[in-house]
Amino acid sequence: MGATAAIATFIANTATRDFPADSTDNAKKAIADTFAAIIAGAGSEVAEPLHKYLAAAQAPGPVAILGTGMTAAPETAALINGNIGIGMTNGHYQRGFHATGTLTAFNLAAAEFTAAPDVLEAKAGFFSTYGVKESSADITASGLGKPFVIIDPGLALKNFRAALPRTAQPTDCSRCARNLSSMPRRSAR
Repeated sequence: MGATAAIATFIANTATRDFPADSTDNAKKAIADTFAAIIAGAGSEVAEPLHKYLAAAQAPGPVAILGTGMTAAPETAALINGNIGIGMTNGHYQRGFHATGTLTAFNLAAAEFTAAPDVLEAKAGFFSTYGVKESSADITASGLGKPFVIIDPGLALKNFRAALPRTAQPTDCSRCARNLSSMPRRSAR
């Protein structure tokens, strides 16, 4: 079995009961930090053009644009929230489409869209494209859950920007999380 198949099998066969005890708490902290970065960015100079895009996109839906009270279709909300959140790096905006890509991948999978069965380990696959010389799809696949990285070594800031030079490093905006529950909601038009 290749690395792509091994990783897919691990994901499909791993239940939440298989996760270490602290993994849920660590994941909650990471998610809260992400939400806080988005909320912190909602009033920044980044947000205005994204809100204009939202109005022009005519993509109504139930998903919140965090920190604004507006809502949109899931893909549009992911695009806007993701760009605002990833833009919260050292006080300036850097474009990023991580959330949209994740949601798009999920929707394609749900629609039974398939890709190359060796997309991770192929000659022009993920590891050779985004990895370093020492990157190994096989080592990654054989080490899944040994340990769960969210526990050991745990969450940390990246030492370098991944993939694209304009991709942002994560930032700690957890102090803004308390504002999440007090935000009013309204539909985008």
